[in-house]
Amino acid sequence: AEICRRIQPKYFVDDRLEVLRHLVGLVPNLFAFRPRLEDKEEALLVHLITSGQVKSVRDWIDIEMAIPSLA
Repeated sequence: AEICRRIQPKYFVDDRLEVLRHLVGLVPNLFAFRPRLEDKEEALLVHLITSGQVKSVRDWIDIEMAIPSLA
């Protein structure tokens, strides 16, 4: 999170919710790339996605379509 505070990225992609959850509010566009879920994380993923804080993506094409400058 400290690095993101310094460089202020617009986009961040990761498959670990443990990483993404710490970036909510720091990075405006968070993508869960085929997120790896622990049993306890399923509720967290649902919350992050339904609240619009994280977008779940299946592949790089989904990410490309979600970022206007890449489409």
